[in-house]
Amino acid sequence: MSPPAQIAALENGCDVHRWRSYWPFALSMAMRALAARAAAYLTHDSAHSVTAWCLGWMARPFGIDYGAAILGDVLLLGDVSDNVDSAPIFSSGHGWADAAIALAGPFLGNGAMYGVAAWVARWRVVRRSRGLLGFCLSYALMR
Repeated sequence: MSPPAQIAALENGCDVHRWRSYWPFALSMAMRALAARAAAYLTHDSAHSVTAWCLGWMARPFGIDYGAAILGDVLLLGDVSDNVDSAPIFSSGHGWADAAIALAGPFLGNGAMYGVAAWVARWRVVRRSRGLLGFCLSYALMR
């Protein structure tokens, strides 16, 4: 497009309409990133707590402490904890159990779930949906 045509297009407001079309995309990407981050964070902490439960160090398999129900903690999961108390594990001489619980987060919660996200992203129904494929890719990036 020549410079005079660009100026005419800007004067007619064409560029403003194109700029407005970016907002829905940006908003959907922000929502997708928050959802993917929450899913990644919770699978990581769930791997810790389920491993602790399997080894007999937690009463409930998904005993995650979700923290206060305030907007910042709900959106960014700032006060979420896996709720595994390492002190009694170490004091009883089971340091290997605490190491297994600690390594479950990165290996099971992150590594294995990255493989699951990559596998799900290959499904035809996911590849045909921009939203589902975008979520799978965002989830894999959060790993």
